[in-house]
Amino acid sequence: MTTPPDYDPLLESMNEELRSQMYALNEMHHPVYPSDPRRVAELERRIDEIKEAIVARRKELRSKEVAPQRASLDPIAEAQQTAAPAKVPG
Repeated sequence: MTTPPDYDPLLESMNEELRSQMYALNEMHHPVYPSDPRRVAELERRIDEIKEAIVARRKELRSKEVAPQRASLDPIAEAQQTAAPAKVPG
C-alpha cells in the first residue's frame, strides 16, 4: 500500500493521542462510577493542548505547501514567451 502524498506521521500520532484521551475522558464521565473532578479537569486540559497542537501542525503543513502553477491555456504562446531570443548573424 502506498502512502498518500499528504500523509504526516506526526499529525497522525497527535490524532491517535487525541482519540485515546477522548476515550479516557468518556470513561471518566461514567454515570455510576464518576471520576475525581480534578482528574477530569486535568484530562480536559490535556485534550485542549492536543487540539491546539493539531491546529498548529495543520497550519504549518499548509504553509509548506507550494501552490500549483496554472498551466497555460495556449502552449504555443507560452513557448514563445519563454524561448531565448534568436541570435541574428551580423
